[in-house]
Amino acid sequence: PMQDELRQHLSKNEVHADIIKWLEASPQDCLSMKNFANFVDAATQVGTAVVAQTSQNNSMGQISRVKQAWKEAFGINEAHIKRTAEGISEDTFEKPLDPELRKSRYRTFSSC
Repeated sequence: PMQDELRQHLSKNEVHADIIKWLEASPQDCLSMKNFANFVDAATQVGTAVVAQTSQNNSMGQISRVKQAWKEAFGINEAHIKRTAEGISEDTFEKPLDPELRKSRYRTFSSC
């Protein structure tokens, strides 16, 4: 089944339920944000690769909504790849610095 994160992301962008159902179905198996971000190589492909395969094939509004959702998912995925390459895990990226470490870094940068 499609992960809640992706389903909510598509719904937030007002992507039609038929498109969400098509993405989830086999052989597409687009079940995660990562899958969706890599489903096409460019936003210009969304219309033919995704929307045209559904009951919404003539809907310019749906093409724009799926494009927006794809662009956001692609950006999230790119940021995740960058943080991973830098050795920053998702857990530590969101946590504030320990107060003593923060003071030490502040002193270091303030003295520059």
